[in-house]
Amino acid sequence: MDQFLDGSMGDILAHLGVGGVLAAIVFYYARMDAIRHKAEWAIASKQADERNDKLMQIIAQNSEAITRNTAVTGQTELALRELRAEVTRSANVRHKEKP
Repeated sequence: MDQFLDGSMGDILAHLGVGGVLAAIVFYYARMDAIRHKAEWAIASKQADERNDKLMQIIAQNSEAITRNTAVTGQTELALRELRAEVTRSANVRHKEKP
């Protein structure tokens, strides 16, 4: 086995034969494809994490805006109720003064 590992490339290829050389070529390209695929997935994963972070920021901003809008809506409804009550009181006072 040591002679095989210490041999020249020609000796190794001669020992492997045509099938062995083809298998080595297929293995080499499959390994290169796996490495490239792993790198592409790492990039895609990083991009997905960045998108998730951006979406979480947007969701937080939207939640804050909804909270502010809900508070403003409550204040507006209270002001409208007070205005209606004032208009009703004014109408009742004018109606009582007319006779």
